[in-house]
Amino acid sequence: MKKQNVGFAFLLLGVIFALAPMPFFWWIGVTLGISGVIVVFSGAKDD
Repeated sequence: MKKQNVGFAFLLLGVIFALAPMPFFWWIGVTLGISGVIVVFSGAKDD
């Protein structure tokens, strides 16, 4: 499994959780989204 695929999955989960109306899920979404972006860029740099 490529590292970028995992990053995109985190990013997608982050967007889904960030659209939730509850603040707790919003923070989970922001955290997952930021970690997904970091994983995607680190995976692109390795190639």
